[in-house]
Amino acid sequence: MRIRVVSVVSVAACALAIAPACDPMSAPLYRYHPGYQLRDDSLRVWMGTECARITSVVYQLKDAEGDVFETWRLKARSRRGASLDYLTVGVVPKGFVGKDPLTEPWESAATATIDVRTHWSRRNLAGNYMSVDTFVEEADDKSEDEWFIQDEGWYTQDEYTSDLVGEESGIFPLCGPDSPAHP
Repeated sequence: MRIRVVSVVSVAACALAIAPACDPMSAPLYRYHPGYQLRDDSLRVWMGTECARITSVVYQLKDAEGDVFETWRLKARSRRGASLDYLTVGVVPKGFVGKDPLTEPWESAATATIDVRTHWSRRNLAGNYMSVDTFVEEADDKSEDEWFIQDEGWYTQDEYTSDLVGEESGIFPLCGPDSPAHP
C-alpha cells in the first residue's frame, strides 16, 4: 500500500513539473492584422499587402455577446482566385461575386471580423477582428493615410510595414509570408 501511494505521488509530481513547460519546437504565435479606415463614410479594409489568389472573403458583424447577425461573402469568379489589396465593405471588388449583401450598417456591430481564404489555404484561413466602437471613436481625427490596426493603434502604410510588422512583434499582414493564407 505504501509503495502505491509513493508511486502515485511521484507520478503526480512529475506531471505537475512537466505540464507548464513550454514546447520549444512549437510555432511562434503570430497575429495577422489588416488595417481599417473610414473614407467618405465607407469602411475600407487594407489587407496589409496584396493578397494573391483569394478564393473567398467572409466579413461578419457581431453583437456585444459575440453572436453573428450579418454575414457578407465574396467568392472569386475564377477557381484560381483573385488579387485583393483593399476592400470597401459592401462593395464587391473586381474579380469577385458577392453573396448576402449587408442589410445592417457596419457601425451597428460591436465587432466586425474578416476572414480570407486563398488558393493555397483550402483548410486554413487568415483573419482578424475590429472593435467597432474603438474605431469609430478615433476615426474622425485621423488623416486619409492612417489605418487602424486593432490592439495596436493608428499607422500609415509605411509605418505599418517598417515599424509594426515582423518577427519581433509577431504581427503580419493577412496574406503575409507567415500567414495561413500564404503559399
